[in-house]
Amino acid sequence: MADPDLPLVGRVWTVDTIIEGAAAGSFAGASPPTLEFREDSIAGVFTGCNRGEGSFEERDAEIVFGDIEVTEEGCGGSAGELETHMLQIIAPGPVSFEIDAKRLTITRGDIGISGTAP
Repeated sequence: MADPDLPLVGRVWTVDTIIEGAAAGSFAGASPPTLEFREDSIAGVFTGCNRGEGSFEERDAEIVFGDIEVTEEGCGGSAGELETHMLQIIAPGPVSFEIDAKRLTITRGDIGISGTAP
């Protein structure tokens, strides 16, 4: 029996993969980034260092992010690099997304993230 695709909304997605061009890889870190898409059209984000929230709209195979305000704790080293990648993905505007069973993949141009939900 195949796993049905989870809905985007109503889940906390834990990011475990970073996509850059044709390459995808995991990352080391104690606190993986998360994205939560709530019923009230608010997206919650943890970048691996900072937290924030802002608006989003789901349109077919796109998520359109509004402004997402995040805290401004200093993030150094790999946490800072990961946060930079996450902030590029959640910048205002449309991104493509796909859900395959319990895995969400979001791409913006040639970068992206992928993660799972319980």
